[in-house]
Amino acid sequence: MSSYKNKVYGLVITLVALVALLAISHGPLPFIQASADEQFNLFFAVVTFGLYMIAWSKEKNDDERVQKIRAKAMQVGLGVMITSILAFIFCIDVLAIKKHEVTTLGGTELALMLDFGLGTYLTVFYIGLFFDPAWVYNDDTVMVNIKKNKQFFVVYFLAVVVLFVLIFLLHKK
Repeated sequence: MSSYKNKVYGLVITLVALVALLAISHGPLPFIQASADEQFNLFFAVVTFGLYMIAWSKEKNDDERVQKIRAKAMQVGLGVMITSILAFIFCIDVLAIKKHEVTTLGGTELALMLDFGLGTYLTVFYIGLFFDPAWVYNDDTVMVNIKKNKQFFVVYFLAVVVLFVLIFLLHKK
C-alpha cells in the first residue's frame, strides 16, 4: 500500500477528471485535439486511476480495525463487480438471441462496471470507517455485518449507483 499522501493526490486527480467529464457533456474541450468520445474515454480512465490511488493508499491511522474493514469492503466490492459483469453479459446474450445478432461487451461498459465495483468498495469502506460509530467487525460473515448496518449500505449504495448512472448518461448525450 502506498502512503496517505497518494490518497490526497488520488482525490485531486479524481475530482479534476470528474469536472472535465461534466465539461465534456457540453461539448469537447477545445484545448485537447480529440473527439468528445475520445476525451470522455481519456477522463474516464483518469477517474479510474484516481479512484485506484485512493483505494490502495493507507489511512492516517492504519490499524487492525482499518485492515478488517478494508478486507470486508473488498469482499462486497468484488462481489458487486463480478455480479454486475455477469448480469450484463447475460443481458447482452438475451438481447442478441432476440435480435439474431452478435453483440459484444464494449470497453466502456466493462470499465464502467469495474469502476462500479471500485466505487462500491470505497463506499463500503468509508461507511465502515467514518459514518457508523457502531460498526463492529468480527469474524462473522459479510452478510451478518451488512445486516447490522442496513441503512448505511442502502443510502451510500444508492449514491454510488446515481453517480455512475449520471456518468453513463452524460456519455450517451
